Amino acid sequence: MAFDFSGIRGNDTLKAELAGLVHSGQMPHALMFHGKTGSGKLRIALSTARMLLCANPSSGDLCGMCSPCKKTAKLSHPDLHFLFPIIGSEYTSDDYVAAWREVIIRHPEIDLQAWLEQGDFESKSKNLQGNLSTRNILNGMHKLSFKSYEGGNKVLVIWLPELMGKEGNRLLKLIEEPPENTYIILVTEQMGAILPTILSRTQLFKVDAYREEEVVDILAEGGIAPEQAQKIAPVVQGNVNEAFKIATSTEDSVDDIWTLPHWAQLAKNNDAGALVKMAAAFQGLNNHHRKQFVKQCSLLVHKAIQTKIHGKAETSYLKPEEIEFIRNFANALEVPQMYALISVFDKAIFYIERNVNASIVFMALTFQFEKYLRISAASTA
Repeated sequence: MAFDFSGIRGNDTLKAELAGLVHSGQMPHALMFHGKTGSGKLRIALSTARMLLCANPSSGDLCGMCSPCKKTAKLSHPDLHFLFPIIGSEYTSDDYVAAWREVIIRHPEIDLQAWLEQGDFESKSKNLQGNLSTRNILNGMHKLSFKSYEGGNKVLVIWLPELMGKEGNRLLKLIEEPPENTYIILVTEQMGAILPTILSRTQLFKVDAYREEEVVDILAEGGIAPEQAQKIAPVVQGNVNEAFKIATSTEDSVDDIWTLPHWAQLAKNNDAGALVKMAAAFQGLNNHHRKQFVKQCSLLVHKAIQTKIHGKAETSYLKPEEIEFIRNFANALEVPQMYALISVFDKAIFYIERNVNASIVFMALTFQFEKYLRISAASTA
């Protein structure tokens, strides 16, 4: 995977701004990239780190030819340090950095769950919980106290600093008064979980999610058949990590078992027995498939919004019953109502990611969904 600005799709304005800051020597010493799960924020952060260590950066990108660039291409430069979530408070990122490099080079849009599943940890539980422990944070800070190995800049990349909690306060002095030629790059998916004292001391850079056509291209580069990539891209809303999970899953897709029209029909018929069975089946799915189903539901409502506003939406890859659902929803509901329903789906995904009881999440979601179905039914009666 490319870790240079020219090899990253999208975010052209941001990439140009970052390259200009490095080239002019005006890059702030503490910066934070934030964006949705599965976006290119870590890839952009690593490209920025590489450019800061490049011996001959241009106004637009790193040179790619110097000795530092050849080392950072493998994420193995002695002045490039990493701090990332691991399992076990007695370990540090250094204990797993070889595995992390291998995973990130192969898949830089990876999320926390996938990293914890692929990391070479000595102990794992069913519900993996990663952390950035005090020991890990102090070890990362300690490495920056030494002089640069190669006489240039030093860079510490902190992935998912939201997992530091209050321990993040330990970084404040380092961020406020970093050693000479030292840069701290934080990469987050949950800015709301980061201490305000840290946010106020870093320069923030927002990374936009990949566009649908960019997801298609990235999947194709990863060896996914174009027709499969075109079917997956609309579902994942720019989340490349989710796209690869769906494309490479060896399990039956939830699309073969779960559909929004089927769920809607059960809810409209008040078929309590079938809905309870569906909730139990939802409990039996893994988190990936639970989120895939909810995101597919959200996508169809997005399509209904597009139909309502523009008179049409791209539906060629959808099933006939899904196209009919979109048309009916667009005719029956107003745009604010549909956005409110999407917020309900987003909240369900939030709870799924935090391992809330899945059957309870599903039934609560069903009760909320029924409200909009009643509006739809009344409008078409």
